Amino acid sequence: MLGFLVITGIIFVLVGLRALLKPVEAVAEPFGLQAQGVDALNHLRSSSGGVTIVAGLVAIGALFSVTLTLPALILLNVLLGGLFVGRLYSLCVDGKPGPVIWISWGF
Repeated sequence: MLGFLVITGIIFVLVGLRALLKPVEAVAEPFGLQAQGVDALNHLRSSSGGVTIVAGLVAIGALFSVTLTLPALILLNVLLGGLFVGRLYSLCVDGKPGPVIWISWGF
């Protein structure tokens, strides 16, 4: 379980760093979105970058503190569960998504 948390944590941190440093290229453009202005960049950096980085650090933190193991598992399941529910709802309401979304489903 610890290996899962650390590997998942590293992936979350790397994905989050990319979204934090290059929000338009990492988050907006692959999904055909436009992000213009400070507010759009702020939202992308915080919701896709900051949240993901912190979740990854909590997961990695379980390596150093056994008391973080259960909270890290809960946090990752809540975040990934939220992504799954949102994508499933969109599939039902909006229709079949493009290949980038299907790849995201896989992760």
